[in-house]
Amino acid sequence: MTSKIRQISVACLALVAFCSNAPARANTANADFWSELANPGRKQFQSLMAKANASHTAADKMSSVPGAAGRSWLDVPANAKRKKRFEEAEALFRKALKLFPRGSGALYGLGNTLYELERYPEAIKTLTLARRRGLPAGKAYSLAFRLAIVHSKLGRFDLAVREYDKAERALTAGKKKAIVRSLTASSRSRWSRALINANAAESLMTMGRLEDAIARYRQSLSHYPGYRLALWGLGVALDRDEQFTEAMSIIGKAMASDPTMQELRKPDVFFIPPGDAHYYFAMGYESRGDYRQARREWRAFLEKLPKSPWAFRARWHLGQPHNGQARSRRKKRLAPAPQKQPSKELQSLAYRERIHRRLSYSHYRIRDCYRRTVRKEPKAQGKLRLLFSIDEKGRPINIRTESKSLRSPRFKGCLVDLLRRKSFTRPPRGLVVKIDYPMTFKLR
Repeated sequence: MTSKIRQISVACLALVAFCSNAPARANTANADFWSELANPGRKQFQSLMAKANASHTAADKMSSVPGAAGRSWLDVPANAKRKKRFEEAEALFRKALKLFPRGSGALYGLGNTLYELERYPEAIKTLTLARRRGLPAGKAYSLAFRLAIVHSKLGRFDLAVREYDKAERALTAGKKKAIVRSLTASSRSRWSRALINANAAESLMTMGRLEDAIARYRQSLSHYPGYRLALWGLGVALDRDEQFTEAMSIIGKAMASDPTMQELRKPDVFFIPPGDAHYYFAMGYESRGDYRQARREWRAFLEKLPKSPWAFRARWHLGQPHNGQARSRRKKRLAPAPQKQPSKELQSLAYRERIHRRLSYSHYRIRDCYRRTVRKEPKAQGKLRLLFSIDEKGRPINIRTESKSLRSPRFKGCLVDLLRRKSFTRPPRGLVVKIDYPMTFKLR
């Protein structure tokens, strides 16, 4: 009798629980019904997005065989499955966008997939549209970073730097909004900042803006001191800026933690133009004392990029005595032939050429001075000579300008302030160098 009573009581309890949950289930069903009625296709859209993201993630996790020189990974038969999964993700994202064309999440996913398929112009268009439509939470950083990478691969380095700056601002905004941040998240943020600044520095160096590139590389290392790619980039930038001693010191630090230079050979590391990789490897071999291999890399760099603005540095390295030691190995060491020191006139001429080259790297800053002047003085144009001397420490002194046609005090003051902040390599001992740098400014 008692067991029957217990069974009845349990059944009643189950019925009560079912009845008590019935309103909740009814409310959920009603909510789904009215939501579907208000937004037809919502469930189908969510299903398509889930499948598309799963397909993209699965493709991303697959190992990829890099293509040979000049070939894409898409052309390698071993990557056919990975390519197919990305194409499936693209098709699913496009179906989702047919249901909700303004879906920023679908646009963001499609843009990332197009990037992986190396359809860069389409990726830029899609990701930019996703930004305009309003990004999902937490995607501002990754979208800006992705756009920066795409612009770099297309050679649009000025746009790439802008996107890297947007990515850094997005990180800062996210940090301000977060109330509690764990140590792991903080470390990840520092790494992201290091990566952003190093990539931006690479774009700046490609544009010839060496001073800005060096500053951004140092900023990257301040966030993450052990970042090897930033060390490599800083060493190369310093060498191209003719600061050879400090450059070799930095490259030595990179080689100490990566003696085989595997960091430069990773699949996700790319060089623009591709032949620029030989410059990095040459610096590494030279730092290690392998001058024979260094010469091979310098020659490969000059062969692939004979018109590079840094070709003169490769020739300089090839002309150094330590690189000349690798030319031949003789059994008997011959006494070195006495070398004549170049005359002071030749030294002065070579040094002036170096200073003119350094000033040419700052043309973008000189243009900025001129643009700001033209906004206030629309008729400012003509020829101008920038005259100055260089002291023993490489600092410009006695700076002045001469011009009969361009008499704007604002522009001249901007040029003088710009030059005062610069420093050059020290001139040869006992050499007094005076620089005369002519320029012409015209309105377009």
